[in-house]
Amino acid sequence: MAVALASRYAQEYRRQQIEGARPTELILLLYDGAIRRLNLGLSLLKEGPIEERHQHLVHAQRIVGGLADTLDMQRGGAVAANLQKIYRYMIERIALANMQDQSEPIEEVIGLLRELRESWEQLDAQEREKLGAGASQDGC
Repeated sequence: MAVALASRYAQEYRRQQIEGARPTELILLLYDGAIRRLNLGLSLLKEGPIEERHQHLVHAQRIVGGLADTLDMQRGGAVAANLQKIYRYMIERIALANMQDQSEPIEEVIGLLRELRESWEQLDAQEREKLGAGASQDGC
């Protein structure tokens, strides 16, 4: 009973966190989710239930696919096109790792995601700064 209640509260907290998030914050949450799923899949690669590992890796693929699908190719130009290529490459590498029980492609994708996440984190900080500056100007 207590576990179910705690789980419900955690889900509600997560829902509120997502609904109130800035776009860059949502992207960071997606990166975090993909990295977490890849790490879980990696930990189960050699010793663990194959089905559970498969689920984690497929979930990570879906998250990366979702990131690719949300790119605005019109406004994003070359940056969006390059990100799309990187995301597709990641999806292929995760699939390879999943089919051939290889850790190297997973580790590579985790590294790429962490690197890209840092860039998004910088953009998010700039966005927060702009929002903070706008709020302080409105308060004058």
